[in-house]
Order: sequence, then structure tokens, then C-alpha cells
Amino acid sequence: MKKLLIFLLLALFGLPSKAENISSVETNGSWIYLWDSEGKKYKTFSKSTIGDIIGVAGDTFTSKNGSWIYTWDKNGKKINTRSAH
Repeated sequence: MKKLLIFLLLALFGLPSKAENISSVETNGSWIYLWDSEGKKYKTFSKSTIGDIIGVAGDTFTSKNGSWIYTWDKNGKKINTRSAH
């Protein structure tokens, strides 16, 4: 009975979830840092790999490296590539 009650409460109110969006992106020298909504740095990338950050929206960010524009997810996985020309 207790397990059923716990299950129903979790189903009704849901589980607490970690922030899904990128709060900010910071470039410092040759490094790029991603920050979450709690102000914690959670990812670090080499600027030579990512390029220059040109935009951040929700859980993705966009960069330009040479003549290519890339879209990345919040975990640093490349999800789109297109020509900058």
C-alpha cells in the first residue's frame, strides 16, 4: 500500500528535474564554459574545436568556425552543420 501511495504521488507531482537550459556561455582565452541556471559551470570546451559563439537559445548554442556554422546541444553534441556562405 505504501509503495502504491508513493507511486501515485510521484506520478501526480513528478520528479524534481535538473535545469534543462544553458544559462550563459563564457569565453576565456582558448576555452568556452557553459553555465547552468544555478550558476554552476558544467561543461568546458576548447575554442579551437567550437569556434566563436554567435548565439545561445534554450538548450542549444551556435558557433562559427571558419566558413561553417554549428549548432550544439547543452552537452556539447554537434546537432547541425551548415555553410556560413
